[in-house]
Amino acid sequence: MPVRDERSLGVRISLNLFRPAVVGLLAAASAGSAIAVPLTEEHVDVAMAYPAATPSGWRLYWNDKDNGQEHAAGDAFARGGPQAQITRPAGIAWDFTGVAAGQPLFVLPQSQTPSLPFLGIGAEGVATSTFVGPISLWRTAVSGPGAFSLFQTDAFGAITPFMASADGITAADTLDVFAGSHVHYAWSFTQPGTYDLTMVASATLPGGSVTASDPATFRFVVVPEPSALALGVIAACGGLAALRRRRGLLAAQSPACPPAPRFVFPVLIPSLSPIKETP
Repeated sequence: MPVRDERSLGVRISLNLFRPAVVGLLAAASAGSAIAVPLTEEHVDVAMAYPAATPSGWRLYWNDKDNGQEHAAGDAFARGGPQAQITRPAGIAWDFTGVAAGQPLFVLPQSQTPSLPFLGIGAEGVATSTFVGPISLWRTAVSGPGAFSLFQTDAFGAITPFMASADGITAADTLDVFAGSHVHYAWSFTQPGTYDLTMVASATLPGGSVTASDPATFRFVVVPEPSALALGVIAACGGLAALRRRRGLLAAQSPACPPAPRFVFPVLIPSLSPIKETP
């Protein structure tokens, strides 16, 4: 019977655990131009400009202020890592999020936080004299494994929701944005995964006519923290391999570490299917 050398078992288990992410990254690399730009800790806005050289006269896009770059809505995505996970506070004021108190909630906060994107909504591409009254930013659709919401908290902890998908799409899913402004909000998600948020901007021109943008879809990817069980398996089997190396023992002479469990983690990139703008 051949002798199995288990000295590299911990490394192999680590690779098996994260194989889905590795496969996803390799697939993305082969897709070439299909890869979107990840926004992971930048100061970035969901931005709007008017007038713009588009059929509607509007442009809705990502504005990466840290790097001085602009991306079309479908050419980038905001990604929240494990640091986005919080525990939903108690109180009915948080019920709009769609998750029960004490359960995980993934939040891209309105204040700058290390290792998370600092997301705002900006209309600095619109002159203050362009419209009569504010711009209305509508959430017209959202897809994903859980519920999405947009809110702010003040210095005293009071919370004000602006958009929430837990109760479907209603007339309340609109946000007043003033021309030339730039405001930050908290963006929350109830489950890890990929979310596509479709929005439309509209406003009233000085002559009284209303102008509206074409729908633009922005992607958000929420990556959870690895499970404690997965990390425990890696640590235990890695430690066993190190102990065997020190003692010079072969796998056949000591108990074998159990087969690597097949954990599935979300791929650290969005799905490769291109975002389709609603006509």
